[in-house]
Amino acid sequence: MLARESEDQDRRPSRGWVRRWTRRLAIALLVLVLAVTLAAFVFDLATSDDEQPAGLLYPGPFVRVEGTLLAYRRWGNAGSPLVLLGGAAEPSWVWHEVGPILARAGHRVFALDLPPFGYSQRHGPYTMGRWLDLLRGFERRRHILRPVLVGHSLGAGVAVAAALANPHDFPASSSSTGTHSRSAATTAGWPTYSSIPTTRLSTD
Repeated sequence: MLARESEDQDRRPSRGWVRRWTRRLAIALLVLVLAVTLAAFVFDLATSDDEQPAGLLYPGPFVRVEGTLLAYRRWGNAGSPLVLLGGAAEPSWVWHEVGPILARAGHRVFALDLPPFGYSQRHGPYTMGRWLDLLRGFERRRHILRPVLVGHSLGAGVAVAAALANPHDFPASSSSTGTHSRSAATTAGWPTYSSIPTTRLSTD
């Protein structure tokens, strides 16, 4: 009996120590969350009127389409046109190695920043319909006729959607997402073949 009472007394300090440290950790975590939230709120207030023109961050080129300033990159001055579309959160910079190679192969290459990514103006809505409108407007403003569309991830979805909506406006649509582009090309009546691993190219 005395042994049990001794064991219970030995356990009580241990349990109390655990509870104290658990409470301290919870309070510290709560303070940290509140501090971060407050700092973010103060930063938003301090920078709300401090929006910088895109030209200060990226020298261009830019083109305005339907009230939205679009940033893009270009390589090559002659040849058949290609429009490159990056994935979600990918700026047109991701094509900086591919673009010159395609230009040397005899193409005019354009890489477009789809809003809200890259240096294009953050002006929604960010929907497939809006991206298609911006893509068509970009082609009109740059006098691009029947370009080959090349897309990765989100850009692949935009490329395939554009080709399905207006199949006669695009001689080819290349996508790195594989099965979706193949099924879309089949729906449009195009043959498909593999140009490189994980890529499907659909042509008319």
